[in-house]
Amino acid sequence: MENKILVVGGADTQIGLNIIRSLGKKGLKVFCTGSSELAIGFFSKYTFKKFIVPYDQDKEKHFLDKIIKIIKQNSINCVFAISENITTTLNKKRKEIEKYAKLMVPEQIKFELVLNKRTTISIAKKLNIPTPNTINIKNIHEIEKLDLNFPVVLKPSYHLYKNKSERNLDFKTKYVYSKEELKEIMYQHQKNKHFPLIQEYCRGSGIGIEILMKNGKVLAIFQHNRIREYPPTGGVSTLRESSKVNPKLKEYSVKLLKKIKWEGPAMVEFRYDKSTGNCALMEVNGRFWGSLPLAIKSGVDFPYLFYRSHFENSLNNPLNQTYKFGLKCRQFWADTKWLLDMLFKQQPSLPDFKISKPKAILEYLKSFNLSTKYDVESLDDPLPGIVDWYTSLTKPLKNLFKQT
Repeated sequence: MENKILVVGGADTQIGLNIIRSLGKKGLKVFCTGSSELAIGFFSKYTFKKFIVPYDQDKEKHFLDKIIKIIKQNSINCVFAISENITTTLNKKRKEIEKYAKLMVPEQIKFELVLNKRTTISIAKKLNIPTPNTINIKNIHEIEKLDLNFPVVLKPSYHLYKNKSERNLDFKTKYVYSKEELKEIMYQHQKNKHFPLIQEYCRGSGIGIEILMKNGKVLAIFQHNRIREYPPTGGVSTLRESSKVNPKLKEYSVKLLKKIKWEGPAMVEFRYDKSTGNCALMEVNGRFWGSLPLAIKSGVDFPYLFYRSHFENSLNNPLNQTYKFGLKCRQFWADTKWLLDMLFKQQPSLPDFKISKPKAILEYLKSFNLSTKYDVESLDDPLPGIVDWYTSLTKPLKNLFKQT
């Protein structure tokens, strides 16, 4: 039987685009959904059929009805998902979807263990995995009693908020330099009673350990070092480099994933200080991650290996797979935003985040070389890159006209 794969939300991001390319290059028929006509994945030569199905968390039933209709009408037998929101939504109809297709996402009970940072940190501590000192408060008045070394880092404990007022307060990280500033920020969250975590600031740079798990075994593993991020002090990696797997970080990552009986792909992110060898667990992404293009280009084709792990009995044992070290991959427009932020926005004063404007320009320009790879731009599959350039250049102009 011919396998037909649906990548839900796959057309909207470079993650989905690279899943489409990965599977399409192997001769599989890849269907995908996206939120608009200009979704980059729609223009890939590896997309067999496209569907415009915008995701709306407040209209989940309508979204699910459309997805199930696509699955049934096109005899789809394998479903991938891109984001935490879409994964959680699809899990609500898991039994119905799996009447027709294999749903390639973690079961929600396991997914919640990595969605909730409080839970993840609690499990890691019990396993003696280093974590940042983390404080949970239930009332804003508790702040006065805290003995804190500033700056501290605020992080949402959970990203899938149920209502719009909670989602409006969602963010990646915030750096706070005084108790007065901390109280002011926490006051905004008091109404919803969803206080973010208060964590110590950990020196070092970001390292991601990417792993494919099956039946408690590691089928594939990869490591990348974050060079630049947007926002500059922590966010999406805009330039990253493949590197040899750190044995200690591998041990921690595998131990954590085995404890929660994880199945499928995951990225375990650490903060690592080269000068001291100290590390701290930041989070676990229980889905395909933003730096996925680097792993694929380096030689670890996670989407195809994940597909094979479910549809080929031969892929049930650990792989002795090697990959290229020192390969760099860039998300061009996010990296350009990094440069603009470094030039025109005031950056937080952090112990190990000091880069001058001239150096930022130099580092950005140095990345234009023949050895650097790109997340979206590709000579083999050029149209998504062209569309990405078009939307990235015209969007600011459209926003400007709306304001006038």
